[in-house]
Amino acid sequence: MPEDVRRLVGRNVRRLRVAAGLSQAALSERVGVDWAYVSGLERGERNPTIITLWHTAKALGVKLQELTTERGHAVDAFYLTAGRSAKADDALLGLLAR
Repeated sequence: MPEDVRRLVGRNVRRLRVAAGLSQAALSERVGVDWAYVSGLERGERNPTIITLWHTAKALGVKLQELTTERGHAVDAFYLTAGRSAKADDALLGLLAR
C-alpha cells in the first residue's frame, strides 16, 4: 500500500527544517502553531490544512510543492484539502505509488 501523504509531508518538513537549521520551536513560531503541532506534523500524525502547509512552506523558504514531493512527483495541493472525494483519494494514492 502506498505511503500516507501525511508521512510524506512530515518527512519533508523535517528534512527542510533541519536543512534550514531550525528547531521545532523556531519553526512553530514562524508558522504560528505550537511546537507540539510541528512535532506531530513531522511524525505524520497531523492532517494539516492547505493554509497551514502554505505557512509552513513560507516559514521554511520553499515552494508549497516541496512539502508534497516524493521521487520527483508533486502531489496536487487540491488533494490535501478537507472534503476530498474517494475518487480524489484514489488518484492521490495512484500518484504516490509511482
